[in-house]
Amino acid sequence: MQRNTLFDLGLSETDEEAYRYILRHLGVTAKELADALDFPMAEEIIKRLVDLGLVHQKSPDGQVAAYPPVSAMEALIDRQLHDLHERLRRTTACRHVIDTYMDIWLNEPREQQSDQAQTLGVERLEGIENIRSRLDDLMFFARSEVLCAHPCGPMSPEALADARPRDALLLKRGVVMRSILHTSALSDPLTTNRLREIVAVGAQARVSDAHFDRMLIVDRRKALLPIDPDDTTRGALLVHEPGVVAGSVALFEHIWESAQDLEDVIADDEEPKPELQDIEREVLTTLCQVDKDEIGARQIGVSVRTYRRHVSDLMRRLGASNRFQAALLARDRGWI
Repeated sequence: MQRNTLFDLGLSETDEEAYRYILRHLGVTAKELADALDFPMAEEIIKRLVDLGLVHQKSPDGQVAAYPPVSAMEALIDRQLHDLHERLRRTTACRHVIDTYMDIWLNEPREQQSDQAQTLGVERLEGIENIRSRLDDLMFFARSEVLCAHPCGPMSPEALADARPRDALLLKRGVVMRSILHTSALSDPLTTNRLREIVAVGAQARVSDAHFDRMLIVDRRKALLPIDPDDTTRGALLVHEPGVVAGSVALFEHIWESAQDLEDVIADDEEPKPELQDIEREVLTTLCQVDKDEIGARQIGVSVRTYRRHVSDLMRRLGASNRFQAALLARDRGWI
């Protein structure tokens, strides 16, 4: 029996072996499948493969044929993503339970509680790993809104990579994201492109020339602020006190009102779209369709070396950090 390579997509070894067999034959009946692979439950297996979108009825006499692997795998992936989204929705819908238990915990005195736990109005965080861990918690349990002010110019590639999965999860859950960055951040193509990415999928972003401090506010209930705005390496304070949080929200809104919309600023500075050669457009198209250079090169009829040279040049022109991002940015800019 073939090694099960599609387990993570919901197929058993028997399902996968049956699909492989049907893929190699133009038309297969349940009896033929049972005889060929010694599957006594062949009819049930075929029904399951039909339900999964891997095979379809070919003729009235019960013959089935396999869908092409690309569309079949996409159907499996879509099903898994849908199931994961539903699980995530049901799980996050239970977040209100945390508040119930926190109320019990806060109102029940304990001799062994730390000084920090007894005074939960302000939580001191030191060390980048501790801050990132707490930040992950805050983002995971965010319910409705995240406000972020980033005053320090371009974001590092590490920070951009660290934020990408958190941002995607928040936006998928319908959390409102508003970010303010200093205008100097737009001097970096990676930062600019990342901002355009998240704006394209629902986030809001503005830029400002004003001086402001770093802040992150979650659901207007918690604010993450630097211990020392002039030296962020000293750590951060996670503030729960309503008065301090309300003041932080008011400051954010004041900066937001006077800031410029990201797309307006970029449109003012944007150069005309570059003319693309036909082969460059073909390379960008293959980046959206295949994940191996050899396949892409063969598809457009060039050598792998030539294909890779075009990919590298296009990534540089787009300011993309990887090929997948290059394909997204090319679509956003209307290059393909």
